[in-house]
Amino acid sequence: MKFDSEPYKVQFVQKSSPTRSDDFLFAEIYKFFTDKKLKYIVRAELYENNTFTVKYYAAIHKYLDDKYSVLTHQQDAHRIFITCFAIFNILIEKYPDASFAVNGSCSVDAQHNKIEGENSNQRFRIYSYVIDRLIGRDNFEHYSLPELSSYVLVNRVNKDIEAQRDTIKEMFLNLFDFDTDL
Repeated sequence: MKFDSEPYKVQFVQKSSPTRSDDFLFAEIYKFFTDKKLKYIVRAELYENNTFTVKYYAAIHKYLDDKYSVLTHQQDAHRIFITCFAIFNILIEKYPDASFAVNGSCSVDAQHNKIEGENSNQRFRIYSYVIDRLIGRDNFEHYSLPELSSYVLVNRVNKDIEAQRDTIKEMFLNLFDFDTDL
């Protein structure tokens, strides 16, 4: 994966309040456009445990139930990931005490009629690889949770880092359906 790629230009869109059915406190929404003029939306949702989950989708998939999983076949995943991590850096500056978590959605490839399994999926493996190389360990403790296809960065300002990790893991278990009993 190319780490020397420039991120796409990111624009802040808005700070959004949750609806009644949402579990998060607020979301910061960003957008960017790829070289092929494909618009992406990035949602950074802050939860009560002072943890942001960061997720993104191509705007053309906005109304799909599985919008976070659909592949676009644009061949620029590395630059999209780099751009999402640029947003991560924006969030760190604004919320220096926050922890972060990403969940690798299982890929849905409509062109090839394939749906990937949820545990230790391809996106999770890519996120783990990229995050481990792009995010330092001075300010964050890194935790890979392959059984949840999730990667967690616990901010070292937390008094009990392992308890925060467990809280985030429990949050994911409450938010998403997983294939196996955990």
